[in-house]
Amino acid sequence: MAAEYSRELSAKVHAGQSRYARLGFKMGGAVAYGLERVLVDEKSQPKGVLGAGERKCLTTEHVRIHPGPANEVAIVKRIFQEFVQGKTEKTIARELNGLGVLTHHGRRWNRAFIGSILKNEAYIGNLLYNRSSKKLGGKRTHNPASVWIRSEGCVEPIIDRNVFLRALKIMRERRVDISEEEMLIRLRKFLMKTGKLRASIIEQTVGLPSYRTLWVHFGSIRNVYRLIGYTGSPYWDRVEANNRWRELNTRNAALLRERFEKLGYQASFDPMTESLRVKDVVSICFRLAYWTRGKCESHSTRWSLRRRLDSPEGWVVAIRLGKQNKDVLDYVLLPSTSFFGVWLRFSERQRNALRIERFESFEDLARSLVRRVSKPPASTPLKRQRPKMIVSDSRSGGRSRANQQ
Repeated sequence: MAAEYSRELSAKVHAGQSRYARLGFKMGGAVAYGLERVLVDEKSQPKGVLGAGERKCLTTEHVRIHPGPANEVAIVKRIFQEFVQGKTEKTIARELNGLGVLTHHGRRWNRAFIGSILKNEAYIGNLLYNRSSKKLGGKRTHNPASVWIRSEGCVEPIIDRNVFLRALKIMRERRVDISEEEMLIRLRKFLMKTGKLRASIIEQTVGLPSYRTLWVHFGSIRNVYRLIGYTGSPYWDRVEANNRWRELNTRNAALLRERFEKLGYQASFDPMTESLRVKDVVSICFRLAYWTRGKCESHSTRWSLRRRLDSPEGWVVAIRLGKQNKDVLDYVLLPSTSFFGVWLRFSERQRNALRIERFESFEDLARSLVRRVSKPPASTPLKRQRPKMIVSDSRSGGRSRANQQ
């Protein structure tokens, strides 16, 4: 009954939101660059501009979209004009970054952000709703254009309709849809002509599908190389070596888990985050420290250590690889607080300053780590008890008794 009520309520809410979307009101979510949300009453009279994270609080209130600050509107017009004049999204983004202009999120411009602006119909006065949907506990899905809700003329236009349509036509003509078989044929012909392939060549060659397109259609670039019979890429060696080091990390995690279980501690390994959880208190992540060549001979050798975004706080155990990343140099142990971002790059001279300890073998590292985790916490001193006070009771003829606290 509860599930059925929830489904009926969901259908009613969606129907109500769709009805208001057809009337030109904004149904939640952030707005694009150069636009702003304006709160209106039941008579559509403006009451104020809503900032980031702010919402309406009355059922009689609604939200409409208006042109934003003048400087952002000018940037939007500039983007459309330069694009229809022949500049690419990447060139426009590079110029805006050179001028020190940031997006409304406070970030630098990129090709994808420029593309989203060029395709947004809100700049010519239209709002789109129900382009995607997400059910409770499910993944977000993209809906077909037939179920989109388009409300036209509900926003004051910023861009001339003809300019918008010209930009849209340029993007559509630039995109060529070909079958997967045709993609492989083009790559195979190019390989026979040049004898080599890599991501940068694929991206820069006219007529070849982009690297991202290949990844989406075939799952990985490794599958693409396998299908066209290309085995001369160093990519294969890197993949095989990386898999070998990850298997070694998995075996080391299993050995460390056995040590803790012999001591009576509960330990579990999560292959998704490559971390070992001990006593439900301590987390130990297993990573790789890759050898990197210095830019010149005077620069010392460095190692690059990457921490996953979903890694828990705790200790990081890493295999430090030798020259050309062909063999194991030693093992390092460091706290996760040594990372100031995703990547940690260090030389042998910087190792002590970053609290990175070195061990010749994993056996030595495991013994040291087990001692640290097994060490009991420092006991807190007991509070000193107040001594019992002896007082005289005059009613008992001078006999003494203890003062009860």
